[in-house]
Amino acid sequence: MALWLTEHFLTDHAQELLAAVQRNGGRKHPQLRWFIWRRLVMRERGDTIGPVFSQWTGVLVSQPHDILPYEHGSELLAHCHFPEDKAASILLFQFLTKPRILLKERWLILDQEDKSTKVEFDLNLDRHLDHWLCEAWEKLIKPNLQAYANQLESIVISNLAAAHGLESVAVALGLMPKRALLNDRNPHLIHFYESLKHGLEVAVPMRNEERLFYAHRRRFNQLLSNGRSESAETAALFYYLNRTGFNGLCRFNQSGEFNVPFGDYQRINYVRDFRAYREVLESWEFTSGDFECVSLRAGDFVYADPPYDVGFTQYSKEAFGWDEQVRAAEWLGRHKGPVILSNQATERFIKAYKKLGFKLRFLDAPRRISCTGDRTPAKEVLALRNLE
Repeated sequence: MALWLTEHFLTDHAQELLAAVQRNGGRKHPQLRWFIWRRLVMRERGDTIGPVFSQWTGVLVSQPHDILPYEHGSELLAHCHFPEDKAASILLFQFLTKPRILLKERWLILDQEDKSTKVEFDLNLDRHLDHWLCEAWEKLIKPNLQAYANQLESIVISNLAAAHGLESVAVALGLMPKRALLNDRNPHLIHFYESLKHGLEVAVPMRNEERLFYAHRRRFNQLLSNGRSESAETAALFYYLNRTGFNGLCRFNQSGEFNVPFGDYQRINYVRDFRAYREVLESWEFTSGDFECVSLRAGDFVYADPPYDVGFTQYSKEAFGWDEQVRAAEWLGRHKGPVILSNQATERFIKAYKKLGFKLRFLDAPRRISCTGDRTPAKEVLALRNLE
């Protein structure tokens, strides 16, 4: 049936089939989706699919239930032509460059008699994605850059806004550079990332229970005071405390003790096996210290995400106050390579960044972490340098 619909309705009766898909809430059977995708990538110039290529590409990209695989999206982009497929190519560029981590299900047989199963998740990062994007850039977008410029700029800004809602390591995972150095002032966060790099497996009990939370918090602080801050147990406890603590905060007092109270989440999905990160992070370097100690090459791209300009700045033992904010902005202002700096769009930040020659972009970003529980969008600023 899926093949018959594709052969008889995809081009000659495209509007009727599109209307049927829309009446069904945009949902399509996976087999029908696959046949549509196959027909699109088999197109040639002058093909009858040409006039509806962009429409069907939009349907595939915007699927709320059946997610278009990255490799299918990249192959579609390689089959776009200018100018007739401009709309489709912009949709695909946005889809392929959106920062996110792809996961896949793995079903395991736990009992051969009753065939019970469980679901695990692994990183599923497409290693060929960069090739297709480079092909599209060189053959499709770059020769027609003037026609694409305005749309691509808004896509990049939107993707950076989405990435800023994630932690910095997730930004790097979304962009997947071959070489990366990630620095943070909090040594316990960096130790956790180093543990991921070595295939962390969490062995401590993890439940969304107040009594267990405070027991684990006491144990974590005890390990720190006993000089065992770089143990596997410390990394596992750090993960649990950040997943279970109040509003996702990471806060330490001046004695270096983690002091976030128990959270109020209804349900928490914990992960125990982080071995899938080992291959992804093996060539990345993690450091903890002052940002001015980071060794930069002249052409390095820098993404900096300092704390918000608010009263609470005790994310590690040492606070990150206004003097540090200014020093960071001045340090980044001297860098010869491309820089993107994101922060809250307060008046004094805007004034400081403009004075240093940054190009500013403003956006509303969702609050993911808050000491007050406020989740209303925050006005943010992206300060850009050397990106022309």
